[in-house]
Amino acid sequence: RACAACYREEYVLAFFHPYCNDGGGGERVLWCAIAALQREHPRLSIAVYTGDAPSGEAIIARVRERFGIALPRPVRFVKLRSRWLIDASSYPRFTMLGQFLGGAFVAVEALCRLTPSVFVDTMGCACAYPVARGLFGCHVACYVHYPTISTEMIKAVGARRAEHNNDATIAASRWRTAVKLCYYCAFAALYALAGRFATVVLANSTWTAGHIRQLWDARGVRVLFPPCDTTALAELPLCPLEREQLVISIAQFRPEKAHAQQLRAFARLRERWPAEHADARLVIIGS
Repeated sequence: RACAACYREEYVLAFFHPYCNDGGGGERVLWCAIAALQREHPRLSIAVYTGDAPSGEAIIARVRERFGIALPRPVRFVKLRSRWLIDASSYPRFTMLGQFLGGAFVAVEALCRLTPSVFVDTMGCACAYPVARGLFGCHVACYVHYPTISTEMIKAVGARRAEHNNDATIAASRWRTAVKLCYYCAFAALYALAGRFATVVLANSTWTAGHIRQLWDARGVRVLFPPCDTTALAELPLCPLEREQLVISIAQFRPEKAHAQQLRAFARLRERWPAEHADARLVIIGS
């Protein structure tokens, strides 16, 4: 830690976001935060740890095209070679643990390449916090979109319910359920230990904040809702008489978004009130 202090760059804030060029909601939060910091703190130098192949200029151009965000000043990109260590496909089994521990190794590479004053995680790699604070002496902040493990996930395993995080073969077996429950509880304890190294904790919703407070035993969690540009939406005309019976669901196509459950709920709506909702449609939007 003392050696790292010699190489620490003052007035540098670095965002740990190895997939910064993905173009999703998490990336919009990242670039909005960077733009806001650059406007409010002109002297602050900002860097982004990334494992993306495109050049920094190409990434910034995509940010402008995808999100309509123009950064006031250039951003320093720190390229990472070990990003595969936090890729879920690298761990067919014990995926959460593999990604969690892999995040620590990626953080070591990142901080060896650049040691900032403030290390900000916007990817949910909690294992990077003890590395950044304990080994490199950085102040650590994090923006949590979704907890790596939640109390619902643990309860689903304990209740032997087959869900996206609990295979039906495990749910059907008592001893496998017992083993997985021990694994989940141990991982939750490890996740909580790492989370306590964060100096500032922000969550994207009251739901996430509640889980983080419970899991990390952290009282200072603040809710900061994701930025939503409503300028274009505000210009759309409102025509109440022409409205259709549409149920719009917007989410990425991932198992935890429970699209199958949405379909079943909509089917039940049509079955119970066929006359009132004969023209109703469910539109699912995602990527």
